[in-house]
Amino acid sequence: MTTPFALLCERCGLTLAEAARYLEADPETVRGWWSGGTSCPDQVIGQMRLLYRQISVNAEQAMRQFVEFNQTQGSPAEVEIGVAPDDATAQRLGLPCIGAHRAMLGMVIARAHGTRFVLQAEDAAVERLPRSE
Repeated sequence: MTTPFALLCERCGLTLAEAARYLEADPETVRGWWSGGTSCPDQVIGQMRLLYRQISVNAEQAMRQFVEFNQTQGSPAEVEIGVAPDDATAQRLGLPCIGAHRAMLGMVIARAHGTRFVLQAEDAAVERLPRSE
């Protein structure tokens, strides 16, 4: 059985462990919300909605930068992007964990039609990506 909580976690790119860390909740409690064995509080659903909104805003900021670059420099044949190698790097970029950063990058890739993307090795620097405001 899929639950609204599990779907939100998946949309935000969070594993069960990442969700527990992000929500500062016991992993077993989160497992119950995920599986439907325990009712997920409305406040937690609200936190996940806010996270999804944050990921979307970051993706929109990245797309604006991408469009501005294309308008001033021309469309590149391919774009190299980096995936945060750890949660600390993702947090410096304005997201709580690697999973949320991956979800944001997925949104960017999905929206940039006609662009070929190449992912950098996960241990490569990703500081070029836009920061969340």
